Amino acid sequence: MRPKRGKIVIAIFGILFVVFLNFFQDEVKNFFYSISLPFQKVLFKTGDNVSDFFKSVIKIKDLKIENEELNRKIQEALGENVRLREIEQENRTLRKALNALPKNDFELFISHTASRDIINPDSILVTGGLENGILKGMPVITPERILVGRVNSVYKNFSEVSLISQKDFSFDVKISEGENSIYGLAEGKGNLGLYLDKVLLNAELKEKDLIITSSLGGIFPEGILVGEIRKVKKSDLKPFQQAEVSPYFDIKELETLFIITRW
Repeated sequence: MRPKRGKIVIAIFGILFVVFLNFFQDEVKNFFYSISLPFQKVLFKTGDNVSDFFKSVIKIKDLKIENEELNRKIQEALGENVRLREIEQENRTLRKALNALPKNDFELFISHTASRDIINPDSILVTGGLENGILKGMPVITPERILVGRVNSVYKNFSEVSLISQKDFSFDVKISEGENSIYGLAEGKGNLGLYLDKVLLNAELKEKDLIITSSLGGIFPEGILVGEIRKVKKSDLKPFQQAEVSPYFDIKELETLFIITRW
C-alpha cells in the first residue's frame, strides 16, 4: 500500500508543479532572465567583439584589394609615363633630324637597329618594312644627318640596310659647296671602309675635307654628310686621284635611324 501512496503523492506534486509553472510563467521567465542577464551581457559583448573582429578582417581585406588596385594603377601610370617619355624622345630626335637636313621636302620614317650581321659587317637589320611603306633603295641616315646606307631588302616588319661601306657600292659625292665644289665617286671597299675616287688630278684634296652627297645619279638627296678625307692618294700615272675616307657614323652607336621615304 505504501508504494502506491508514494506514487500518488509524487503524481500530485508533479501536477501541482506544472500548474505552478503555468500560473507563475512570467515570474519564472523573469527569474531566469535575471539570473542569466550577466551571462547574456558577456555573450553579447563577446558577440560584438567577434562581430567587430570579422568587420575588421573584412575591412582589412577591402583595404588590401584597394591597395592592390592602387598599385596596379600606379604601375599603369608609370608605364604610360615611360611610354610618353619614349615618344617625347623620339619626337625630339625627329625634330633634330629635320632641322639638320637640308631644307628640302623630306619625309622620314623613324627606325631602330634590330641587329648587325656577324658575317657581313657592312649590313644591318632595322625596324620598319613593307607594312610601313618602306621600299628598296630608300636612304638611311642618323638623327645628325649622317649617311648610313640604303635599304637593300624589305620584309614585312624589317628591312636590311647596306651600309655605304658595302663593297662595290658607289654613289656621287662632292667636297665643299658653291662654284668651287669638287665632285667624285664614293665607293665602299668592305669591312666598314670607304674611299673617294674619280676626282680630277687638278682638284685640290686635303685631309679633313668634308664629303657630302651629291644629287648626281639620283641615289641620295643632296647635302647629306658622308665622312671626311683621311688620306689623299695622287699619282701622275692615273687619270684620277683617290682618297681614303672615314665614314662619320659609328657602327656601334647606331640605334635610332631615319629612313628617307621621299625627297
